[in-house]
Amino acid sequence: MNESASNEDELADLDRGFDAFYEWSLPRVYRYALAATGQRAVAEDITSEAFLSIVNEPSITASPRLVLLARLRRTVHNKAVDWIRHQTVKRKSLASVATEENDGHGDSDSLVDAEQREMVFKALDQLPEDYRRALQWRYFDDQSVQQIANLGGWSKSATNSLLYRARAAFRSLVHECNHDAEPSLDPNVTANGDAS
Repeated sequence: MNESASNEDELADLDRGFDAFYEWSLPRVYRYALAATGQRAVAEDITSEAFLSIVNEPSITASPRLVLLARLRRTVHNKAVDWIRHQTVKRKSLASVATEENDGHGDSDSLVDAEQREMVFKALDQLPEDYRRALQWRYFDDQSVQQIANLGGWSKSATNSLLYRARAAFRSLVHECNHDAEPSLDPNVTANGDAS
């Protein structure tokens, strides 16, 4: 009986030790993740993953706080670098769509500087919602045409047509942005993407 009571006391001490460490380190780890990614939701996810990576370690209460904090920050750093790399690949993929018309093969390395990325996202923001969502699902989330059709509630052929029109409108906006014109869609295209 004494042994089970002793184990319960030990577990309670471990819980109190982790709770105290969590309260002390959470703001520090979260600020670090937020500074690395610049996005709150991503910083929250990365912070949660970092804490989950150490929560089951038996030495958590035996390690000094600063050692654990350093391990958490290293985990956050690695996860933030992975996230940034993934975002860069997504952006280059979408940027290649914008340049397919110009260079014929859509070289994903053609838009790497900040000014051109800004132009791409400015053009993307000008698109009707259906076009923007379809392109984001395709090039940011790597969804297949069938998956996009399911997400949007469209048929597969309608999705193919929508993606074709969205890419054409996107290229047109990028081309206009390149020539310092005020970006605008073809006047024959309505806000929902249908030709009038």
